[in-house]
Amino acid sequence: MTITEPRYFHLMPPGEWKRLCAEGTTWRGLQHMGYAQPDWCSYPDALDGLMGCWSLIYQRVTGEEYCKDCDLYKPKDTP
Repeated sequence: MTITEPRYFHLMPPGEWKRLCAEGTTWRGLQHMGYAQPDWCSYPDALDGLMGCWSLIYQRVTGEEYCKDCDLYKPKDTP
Protein backbone atom coordinates (compact mmCIF):
# COMPACT_ATOMS: atom_id res chain seq x y z
CA MET A 1 0.00 0.00 0.00
CA THR A 2 1.40 3.37 -1.01
CA ILE A 3 0.48 6.47 0.94
CA THR A 4 0.93 9.69 -0.97
CA GLU A 5 1.11 13.17 0.46
CA PRO A 6 -1.75 15.45 -0.60
CA ARG A 7 -1.01 18.16 -3.11
CA TYR A 8 -1.85 21.41 -1.39
CA PHE A 9 -3.86 23.84 -3.45
CA HIS A 10 -2.01 26.92 -2.19
CA LEU A 11 1.27 25.47 -3.53
CA MET A 12 -0.03 24.92 -7.07
CA PRO A 13 2.22 26.61 -9.66
CA PRO A 14 0.46 29.44 -11.55
CA GLY A 15 1.01 27.68 -14.87
CA GLU A 16 -0.83 24.59 -13.67
CA TRP A 17 -3.69 26.75 -12.35
CA LYS A 18 -4.06 28.46 -15.75
CA ARG A 19 -3.99 25.11 -17.54
CA LEU A 20 -6.69 23.64 -15.29
CA CYS A 21 -8.87 26.73 -15.77
CA ALA A 22 -8.50 26.48 -19.54
CA GLU A 23 -9.54 22.82 -19.36
CA GLY A 24 -12.67 23.76 -17.39
CA THR A 25 -11.69 21.83 -14.27
CA THR A 26 -14.28 22.22 -11.50
CA TRP A 27 -13.58 22.71 -7.79
CA ARG A 28 -14.81 19.19 -7.11
CA GLY A 29 -12.48 18.01 -9.84
CA LEU A 30 -9.53 19.58 -8.02
CA GLN A 31 -10.42 17.63 -4.89
CA HIS A 32 -10.68 14.40 -6.88
CA MET A 33 -7.25 15.14 -8.34
CA GLY A 34 -5.84 15.05 -4.81
CA TYR A 35 -5.64 18.76 -4.03
CA ALA A 36 -6.22 19.57 -0.37
CA GLN A 37 -6.63 22.62 1.79
CA PRO A 38 -3.74 23.39 4.14
CA ASP A 39 -3.49 21.41 7.38
CA TRP A 40 -3.84 24.59 9.42
CA CYS A 41 -7.18 25.47 7.80
CA SER A 42 -10.34 24.32 9.59
CA TYR A 43 -12.70 26.09 7.16
CA PRO A 44 -15.28 23.47 6.13
CA ASP A 45 -14.83 22.63 2.42
CA ALA A 46 -12.36 25.48 1.96
CA LEU A 47 -11.82 24.47 -1.68
CA ASP A 48 -15.50 24.78 -2.56
CA GLY A 49 -15.59 27.36 -5.34
CA LEU A 50 -18.85 28.97 -4.24
CA MET A 51 -18.76 28.91 -0.45
CA GLY A 52 -15.13 28.09 0.30
CA CYS A 53 -12.29 30.28 1.47
CA TRP A 54 -12.00 32.96 -1.18
CA SER A 55 -8.47 33.87 -0.18
CA LEU A 56 -7.47 30.28 -0.79
CA ILE A 57 -9.32 29.71 -4.05
CA TYR A 58 -8.17 33.03 -5.51
CA GLN A 59 -4.60 31.98 -4.69
CA ARG A 60 -3.89 34.76 -2.20
CA VAL A 61 -2.75 32.28 0.45
CA THR A 62 0.98 31.77 0.07
CA GLY A 63 1.64 30.11 3.40
CA GLU A 64 0.54 29.64 6.99
CA GLU A 65 1.50 33.19 8.01
CA TYR A 66 -1.20 34.61 5.69
CA CYS A 67 -3.92 32.73 7.58
CA LYS A 68 -2.90 33.39 11.18
CA ASP A 69 -5.51 36.16 11.69
CA CYS A 70 -8.36 33.99 10.36
CA ASP A 71 -10.90 32.74 12.92
CA LEU A 72 -10.62 29.28 11.36
CA TYR A 73 -6.83 29.09 11.57
CA LYS A 74 -5.70 25.99 13.46
CA PRO A 75 -2.01 25.73 14.40
CA LYS A 76 -0.43 22.52 13.11
CA ASP A 77 0.13 21.14 16.62
CA THR A 78 -3.58 21.49 17.54
CA PRO A 79 -5.58 18.21 17.39
